[in-house]
Amino acid sequence: MKIILKWVLPGLLIILSFLDIAYHSAYEFVSTISADMLSSQLLLLEIKSLATPLIADIPFLKDSPEEIFYGYNKVIHYLTVSNGLTLLQIALLDVSRLLIVKIALVLLFAGTFIKSISTTCYRWLVIALFITPGLSLYINIIHYVSHASQVETGNSLKQELQQTQDKIDAQKKKQQSYLQQLEAQQKSKHHGRLTFGDKVEDEVIKLADDVKDEVQKLGAEFMDVVKFSTDKLIGMGVQMLVNVTLLFALMPLAYFFVLSTLFKRYFIYRKNQSNQESKQL
Repeated sequence: MKIILKWVLPGLLIILSFLDIAYHSAYEFVSTISADMLSSQLLLLEIKSLATPLIADIPFLKDSPEEIFYGYNKVIHYLTVSNGLTLLQIALLDVSRLLIVKIALVLLFAGTFIKSISTTCYRWLVIALFITPGLSLYINIIHYVSHASQVETGNSLKQELQQTQDKIDAQKKKQQSYLQQLEAQQKSKHHGRLTFGDKVEDEVIKLADDVKDEVQKLGAEFMDVVKFSTDKLIGMGVQMLVNVTLLFALMPLAYFFVLSTLFKRYFIYRKNQSNQESKQL
């Protein structure tokens, strides 16, 4: 075991760093997560752009668009934070592939054999090994675990947003069709004197033509779609944020701690062995 800690493990990790065996699959996994989150943000913006005209056409909704979009804005915030953590992993993976980092890894490993600088070299060696190949190995591990346990990292949220977009788009087409019919009826009855906006603001005309009930019905249907989707999306957004924070922030710190402890024991063993050999001489 001591021989493994002393020579085999550091040497194997350095070889893996130069071979980039774990890098490509790790990069693909994290990039896919980041792309899903970016797609989700774009979908949310598209949903808001689809919903805005609907709100503007319904008097009792048009004065409170921010309240209606509050849940969507929260999900956008969750996505921004989560994608920031994901992009940090991508940046670290890019750093891990730099040749200068790998050369530094070899030099630091060699420096641990020089007594005067061994402590400093050890500390930097642990950090370097965590970045390359440690980070790629870690991401491949969580890729396997998250896939096996179906951990939500943004894909399910994107699919739900696509369904929400389809529902709101269908609602928009339905509302536009009704409003176009109503506009035609208004022009016919009032000889073009009133626009639909004027009409729904006029209580007398609303009561006369029963516009109010129809408009409220459209607004209620739209709010049902928004409320259902908002509640579900916020829950999925929170779950995604927790999972991403755990996978790409908290667990990497724990991983670094384990790696640091492992090499610290190896370093202490080498240092004690060196001291014993010095005493014998």
